[in-house]
Amino acid sequence: MRSKLLITGTYNQEYPRNKALIESLGEVFEVTENNFSTSANKIFILKNLILNGNKYDYILFLQTSQKLAFLLFFYRLFFKPKKIKLIFDAFISIYDTYIFDRALANRFSVKALYYYLLDYFSCLSSDIIIFDTNLHRDYFIEKFHIKERVKKIVIPISIDLDFVDKINPSVENIFDPKKCNVLFFGLYIPLQGVEYIIKAADILREQKDMQFILIGNGQTRKKIDQLYRDLNLDNIIFIDRIENSKIISYIKLSSFCLGIFGNTNKAKRVIANKVLECLACKKIVVTGRNRAIELYLEDKKDLIYCEMADAKDLAEKIKYVSNNLEALNNLGENGRRKIEQYFSKHALVKQIKIEFSL
Repeated sequence: MRSKLLITGTYNQEYPRNKALIESLGEVFEVTENNFSTSANKIFILKNLILNGNKYDYILFLQTSQKLAFLLFFYRLFFKPKKIKLIFDAFISIYDTYIFDRALANRFSVKALYYYLLDYFSCLSSDIIIFDTNLHRDYFIEKFHIKERVKKIVIPISIDLDFVDKINPSVENIFDPKKCNVLFFGLYIPLQGVEYIIKAADILREQKDMQFILIGNGQTRKKIDQLYRDLNLDNIIFIDRIENSKIISYIKLSSFCLGIFGNTNKAKRVIANKVLECLACKKIVVTGRNRAIELYLEDKKDLIYCEMADAKDLAEKIKYVSNNLEALNNLGENGRRKIEQYFSKHALVKQIKIEFSL
């Protein structure tokens, strides 16, 4: 008989990482979902946990569950049955993301303390914590003083290969068949390092057979637009956010893809979901080098690394790939095999069984 797992919180069910994790957990546990609106009253959520929580062996608070940190602590302190294991999905650190990565408040501000406490109490209240990389786990252990009693498990993000493979892209006018189409997509936040892509495009402005297609919006968009105007560029096409199925189509239509390049500590310890999506589509990827991804993917064998926050090096790698697309085609094939080995739903299910000793 399979253990019973309740997945709860205020999460985005369609976010690719969440969707793949939920489906994979469903192959291991008897899963019930109870997803609340972000505007849901926390007393209502707590009441629901008190009334129904004892039906399950595990309760997973799916990212970003830090919003419920104090509720989680209160539930553990006064109402949680001993048999239930509480799982915190530490896919991101609210504190690191808002204070250091996006720099939305001063590190010594009241806001910074508040965000720190959200992460801290989420960890304190949990029996099990899920991380996506070893470096992310190490960051949490050091920064939030996670207790020895807490089981720490690393479950890499995964890609739904069936979803990726069934998408057949239709012709899009923005992709010029006579040019090398370099694709970037993602939130405009410091981690992404979009400014380095713009500066690389400036260095490569004389490459008339190349165009950059940037999809996304967000915190740094105004600065990026201003930089684009200041440099007087004409080799970039900007597109706002589009649905994920269309993103996959754009990946498949592109010549090759770009990952993350930001000058932040977070950028140095994450594996970007989009890099894996591009590799799943057998596309060559140029991305910033970090230790988290280097554990799985080899330079010039599975993808191309450049130095983080280095527009000149990025431009050199983009030019190298554009001049050697056919010769480098095996990188896409190799990358796809690595996705199947480490980042597929099959691999995720296997890892879940290992981590939960099932």
